Amino acid sequence: MAHSGPAATQSATFLAQVEAALRRADMMSAMRLSDEAVVAGAEHPTLLSLAGLRRMNKGQDAAALPLLQRARELAPRHIGVLDALGQCLTHLDRAREAIVVFD
Repeated sequence: MAHSGPAATQSATFLAQVEAALRRADMMSAMRLSDEAVVAGAEHPTLLSLAGLRRMNKGQDAAALPLLQRARELAPRHIGVLDALGQCLTHLDRAREAIVVFD
């Protein structure tokens, strides 16, 4: 079921901005905008995974993990989500779990 209302509109706005940044190959802006969206309550697999990657880039793997796990719940076969989650688990020395994600 699709969500409606101000939160959905805000998520759609963030997603459009992130997609525009990605089209410009501006990954740093895409990750920053995604993080802002997630902090504001957005729940979209792209936004969650990019926010998780941003936290991983800052060495905050433990903080990235729940975002990436939620992204996987929303998009269980999304290759970008699975790759980021597997990398995060590897960074956290959870190799057995990472292997399952990568498989």
